Amino acid sequence: MTEKTSRASDEEASRDVGPMGAPAILSNEPGSFAWGVLAKRHPALIQQVRDAFPYGRRQREALDALLDEITNGVIEPLGPLERDNERWADWRREYFGRSWYDAPFLWAESYFYRRLLGVVGYFGAGPWQGVDPFAPFKQAELRGEAVEEELRALDALADAPPHERATALLHASLWGNRADLGFSLSAGEPGTTDAVTSVLTQAPGEASRIGGRLWKAMAVGTLEVRTHPFFCAPLPYEEMPEDLRVEFESATLTILKGDLNYRRLVGDQLWHPTTPFADRTQYFPGAVAVLRTLKSDVIVGLEQETVDALELDGAAWRTSGTHALIQVRP
Repeated sequence: MTEKTSRASDEEASRDVGPMGAPAILSNEPGSFAWGVLAKRHPALIQQVRDAFPYGRRQREALDALLDEITNGVIEPLGPLERDNERWADWRREYFGRSWYDAPFLWAESYFYRRLLGVVGYFGAGPWQGVDPFAPFKQAELRGEAVEEELRALDALADAPPHERATALLHASLWGNRADLGFSLSAGEPGTTDAVTSVLTQAPGEASRIGGRLWKAMAVGTLEVRTHPFFCAPLPYEEMPEDLRVEFESATLTILKGDLNYRRLVGDQLWHPTTPFADRTQYFPGAVAVLRTLKSDVIVGLEQETVDALELDGAAWRTSGTHALIQVRP
């Protein structure tokens, strides 16, 4: 990269500043979490996907080209025949032609997965259409012993007092992507941890009952699964379309789960961690709650004393997945 190109890139990146002046998180700082995702995690994912299926020459060459692009090149737009090329162009066409490292991390990360699905033939006609390239890894996790333990642990909650059961299930949802911690509760909450541990060799009968209840609820319409194109957008919820805003507004409470939803809710920006959660979510149409395991740099709503304590040991508490939070704005 020439000095002139680098300077222009810096100027473009400086314009990616969100509300209240907090800069958008980019991936161009070596050693940062965002840099590690683009420089290490994404290339490793490409290799995993490449090895997981007997892709033909066309897919393998396309995967190699994508790897070279994210490592050494600039962001290329979708082809003119891609069904969603205009949608992605509307979702920040100005990032095309930049280094992947100079685009906002939230956008670059989302676009990477769209490109990966495209190059393996997920959207096109042919034998790989609709074949999830991550299916083997998902299935391996679902069939693991940790998940079996979580399902068996449900049996202990069937006869637990309502408050204890609700607390355990809330924590399970919070730590849902950390199977070894799913139903464990904090020290000092009497009885629950022992009750869960005592049934980890029992059959998951309660899990079967819950599954049947959910199946029935979906069949009669009391539980409905919906989707919206914006859920896959590389944009913050602050930019949600009006029809989605109206739907959220009609809800008694919207619960958003996971690190990505958190980043989209408060903005994937370098906020000071004591920035009030209510300030960053005041735009949201209605009451909102988040359940999140920390796996990225973004965080708001903490007390300064909490921040000081977390920073004291020098651990990467924001990105290691060892901490979690629940935040609510009525």
